[in-house]
Amino acid sequence: MLWESPHPHLDIPEHLTTWQWIFETPEHSPGLYTSRENLGSYINAATRERLDFADVKDKATHLSTALIKQYGLQPGDTVSLFSTNTIWYPVAMWATVRAGGRVNGASPAYNADEMAHALKTASTKFLFTLPSSLDVALAAADVADLARSNVFLLEGQRDGCTSMKDLIRVGSQYTADPSYRIPAHLTNKDVCGYLNFSSGTTGLPKAVMLSHHNLIAQCHQLKQLQLVSPGQRYKILAVMPLFHITGVVRFCHYPVFMNGDCIMLPSFSMDSMLKTIVEYEIEELILVPPIVIRLVRDPIVDKYLPDLQRIVKRWSSGSAPTAPEIIQQLHKKFPNTGFRQGYGATESTACISCHPPTHFDYKYAATAGMLCANTVAKVIDMDDPMKELGPGQTGEICAKGPQIAMGYLNNPTSTAETFKDGFCIRAMLATLTRKVYYTSKIASRR
Repeated sequence: MLWESPHPHLDIPEHLTTWQWIFETPEHSPGLYTSRENLGSYINAATRERLDFADVKDKATHLSTALIKQYGLQPGDTVSLFSTNTIWYPVAMWATVRAGGRVNGASPAYNADEMAHALKTASTKFLFTLPSSLDVALAAADVADLARSNVFLLEGQRDGCTSMKDLIRVGSQYTADPSYRIPAHLTNKDVCGYLNFSSGTTGLPKAVMLSHHNLIAQCHQLKQLQLVSPGQRYKILAVMPLFHITGVVRFCHYPVFMNGDCIMLPSFSMDSMLKTIVEYEIEELILVPPIVIRLVRDPIVDKYLPDLQRIVKRWSSGSAPTAPEIIQQLHKKFPNTGFRQGYGATESTACISCHPPTHFDYKYAATAGMLCANTVAKVIDMDDPMKELGPGQTGEICAKGPQIAMGYLNNPTSTAETFKDGFCIRAMLATLTRKVYYTSKIASRR
């Protein structure tokens, strides 16, 4: 049985790169439909350093120009970002896609061996990092045969290493070429712009190939379900790492699409998170279950509780199901807030389903919401994959939609196992009831 999204169908652009879509298209580009003083921005929560989206466009243009003119960056080349959260991370990301490259985020917790594996897996040609991670980055580059001259700093300075600001200065001296365009015989579904690591269900991390279409579609799907208080700017706190698929979508792309502010935490602590929520009056938080647990158990929350109860309107959780008892405690502590969950994976550009505004309520918190627009799903029998199950029956969830990834880079075996007939098959148990509600938990593969 095939389940369809209940939401209105969305027309997703098929011939734009993410750069064109967000910076060069009047209906979607904040810099083309609003004044400079009304532009949103990326903000460093610790230093208050701010880049509005006009700054981002200019600096990314100069950076891409330097990488092309001075270092030979070509369409299809991979640029890896090995960093904690910083407002310069999306500048490097946008510069890469402007040039037609592929952006790859890697965990800053990787050691040299793990990072070398990441560089090899992603076929990295250029690497951006921070001074604190430079030694690991250089050691990994040596193992992966990546020239040290192609390792740059996102911010800060170290002797003998070129910084992003150096590159921007160089790029500003050239006349910039037009941004990369999708070839005439292709659509943006065919061009990979992003490589995000996922373990799938087994084995070493694999590089998930995400197209420009995947990212654009996911942002349109999310906007359809978004609530923003009248007269308020959309604001989001980047608590989770930018290299994670949620970070790529929700903290790098979506704020520009919404012309909002993304406030980034360079490092996480409960105190810094809570202080930032209050300072910037952030109404909706996108969190993971471990942080939700701390919201109900960590005594430091009491320090900010009156302000949090006044400001926060919704909690959103993903990555894994939140335990019912934790949800109950959260509701008790914040009785005037809503709650929503989502389900997805790197292979689905983050989100297959989530709660619409009509269901931002704790009574629906045990489910993973409704299928996003343009998405269909089925549940198959764990023992007989040819058998599709009906309402209330539990099996393996499979989903198809514009957010489903292209496959795994240079890994045809895993691609064939996970992506079949346009469906992404994840080893997750699900039960579909009342059209599109389902709950999920990790299951072992057949």
